Amino acid sequence: MTLWIYFNFNLLDHEKVFISNTFYSAKEAGEGEAGSVASWELRVEGRLLHDTKNDANKVKRKFSSFFKSLVIELDKDLYGPDNHMVKWHRTLTPQETNGFQVKCPGDKNVRCTILLLLDYQPLQFKLDPRLARLLGVYTQTRPVIISAL
Repeated sequence: MTLWIYFNFNLLDHEKVFISNTFYSAKEAGEGEAGSVASWELRVEGRLLHDTKNDANKVKRKFSSFFKSLVIELDKDLYGPDNHMVKWHRTLTPQETNGFQVKCPGDKNVRCTILLLLDYQPLQFKLDPRLARLLGVYTQTRPVIISAL
């Protein structure tokens, strides 16, 4: 069984995020074969909505290039305090990919939270709500915030 959920959010380009869940039932051991445990797989994948073939100057970016980190938090009661977090953080020499995949044993429904931290270029900062109301700037680059002061 696969469940597809589509989310649209605006980045520098339009990106479509696909979140899918696949369940694999347990198989009994047969002659000469080992049995398998029931498991499930969560995939977080993405692609750009517009075609970059028409613009020779644009480089096609992979899904992971838009993020600093990805954290998938699973149900702590089912997976324990040490195994309930799956983390990916960008390294200095990242291997770009079009998606992330987590495979876990189990045959129960699992509540999970997916956190995606965008990699803003240039870096953007979020102001304290009181200062943001005063300046009229909520999230912006450092030079813009300094000039608003």
